[in-house]
Amino acid sequence: MLREYAFLWRSLFIILELSISAGVFVLAYWLRFQPWVTAWLPTVDEQPLIEHYLRAVPAVYVILFFTNSYFRLYHPRRVSSFLEEFRDLFKSNIAAVLLLLTFFFFNRSHSYSRAIAVLFAVLNLVMSFVLRLCVRSVLRWLRSKGYNLRSVIIVGTGRLAQSLLHRFQKNHWTGVRVLGFVGLSPESVGKVIHGSPVIGTVDEIDKVLETYAVHQAFIALPFHRRIAIERLVEHLAEKFVAVRLVPELGFLLNNQSQTYFDGLHIINLWENHLSGWNAFAKRALDLGVALTAVLVLAPFLLAIGAWIKLTTNGPIFYVQRRMGHDGRVFSMIKFRTMQVGAEDDTRFTQRDDERCTPIGRFLRRTSLDELPQLFNVVAGQMSLVGPRPERPVFIEKFRRSYPSYMLRHKVKAGMTGWAQVNGWRGDTSLRKRLQYDLYYLHNWSLWLDVKILLMTLFRGSAHRNAY
Repeated sequence: MLREYAFLWRSLFIILELSISAGVFVLAYWLRFQPWVTAWLPTVDEQPLIEHYLRAVPAVYVILFFTNSYFRLYHPRRVSSFLEEFRDLFKSNIAAVLLLLTFFFFNRSHSYSRAIAVLFAVLNLVMSFVLRLCVRSVLRWLRSKGYNLRSVIIVGTGRLAQSLLHRFQKNHWTGVRVLGFVGLSPESVGKVIHGSPVIGTVDEIDKVLETYAVHQAFIALPFHRRIAIERLVEHLAEKFVAVRLVPELGFLLNNQSQTYFDGLHIINLWENHLSGWNAFAKRALDLGVALTAVLVLAPFLLAIGAWIKLTTNGPIFYVQRRMGHDGRVFSMIKFRTMQVGAEDDTRFTQRDDERCTPIGRFLRRTSLDELPQLFNVVAGQMSLVGPRPERPVFIEKFRRSYPSYMLRHKVKAGMTGWAQVNGWRGDTSLRKRLQYDLYYLHNWSLWLDVKILLMTLFRGSAHRNAY
């Protein structure tokens, strides 16, 4: 199946598209100095050497990779229209040419032509359009033949749910295979609606997800069932399945990713953006920064360890069980900042906490006690950026009070996060922390990770709420 090699195919596509763009950049150089083109452009005293532009090719690779990633052009677009993709492609190329002109401005070793950058932007947009159109056509043909399918369930059996089923049946190119409906009442189970069976009820949703290999759940319930919708969304937040809402006309949600599919608006509620190439890029950033930090800070880490050993009784490190990605529990490492045996007290750390050692107060205040988690990052148990991991004993309490709390575990826990750099750390509002963590989950990008890391360096490592 194509799905089993999705990461490989996507990686090959990214390399192919960026390589074509690099070739287009060289082509733009060649065209700039053709007589039938120069007649429309300002004259130049002499043609610059092509070697100067060949040295700029790596910058083209990097710039386009980041602009395309930012506009989610490497994200699956199974049911979105090509017009949406072209719009994002246009935005990406505009951003890329602006960054390329910035690169030309700061690279003072030789003078670059702005006309070449403009020619490149136009030609690259056309070539990327043609390439993506061809890839879309091939994928649609493969999906119509039964390859690269996604298995989904439709929650609801009414007009809205049946309308969605009809669209999937009509548009075979999407590769969406409807396993069946999930009804609201037990009486509907076993019925067949337009060729698709009702395979369970909302109350049996856990059993349905365990029995069938479900990739996505489409909630297609009328608005007057909003209470059932809210409960179902909260319940599915704890499941590792993409959830999409098909709203009735006029039902709007803010700050959600929307797709227009054959006359229906589909809202992506819970979907993990960190898969495939995105996951690879984030992991590459984690490894690169964490390994570099470990090497650079090694003497400093040894000095802190020696300080702890000489001034307190007990071990240098404190290892505690925390919950991370997909609910997996791991051992998180910190410099020990409390008296031995303090872990038996499950209270949150308070200001001027009597359990802290003198050096521990300093380390916690400056967040230096978190540095050993760089080894958790290298081991793949944590990320540099993500929701802060919590102890399982607290999570059982939090999930009852905050139904969306388990969504935090759709990504790896982080050494720092969006909530932390905005001041929501320590003994602060759990609701606000959750709000910021969910913002990060829905709006993740590599740029956002870099931004959070920079904010951590300049204002997030030492904070009034760190104690």
